[in-house]
Amino acid sequence: DTPRHLALHGGIEFARTHPWLGTGCGDVKAAMGDWYAAHHPYVKDYEKLLPSNEFLLHAAAAGWPAALAFTAVVLPPFLLKVMRGHAGWVCLHAVALAGFLYEIGLETQFGIFLYAFPGCLAYRHLMKGPTVKDKDGPPPAVGKYA
Repeated sequence: DTPRHLALHGGIEFARTHPWLGTGCGDVKAAMGDWYAAHHPYVKDYEKLLPSNEFLLHAAAAGWPAALAFTAVVLPPFLLKVMRGHAGWVCLHAVALAGFLYEIGLETQFGIFLYAFPGCLAYRHLMKGPTVKDKDGPPPAVGKYA
């Protein structure tokens, strides 16, 4: 996949030349267009991609500190000891992480929905502890019906 390979090279170039602040999130597309014009002018407009790796896109757009912050947000689901025993939880995040390595899906509302919504639902379901009713039977009656 040549367009994706070229986009990775462009992203690496921006991450290397702008390590602290990146090129700016709103300027990545224009900067990539300029990079393609300078290094690969034969590439057609529809083949010009943004850096096709979520971590690299964050590094190119906002610098390495942002890429490290993104990593700090993505890795904890694998590191939470209480969650490692739940195969569905680990699989959800493993599939998302694999996607982050070759695609930039979080830059769209649909990508955020596909990752965040199931992740939040799974977290809520898995972290839901036993209620008072589950532990000790029905809760005590209060008020005039006691």
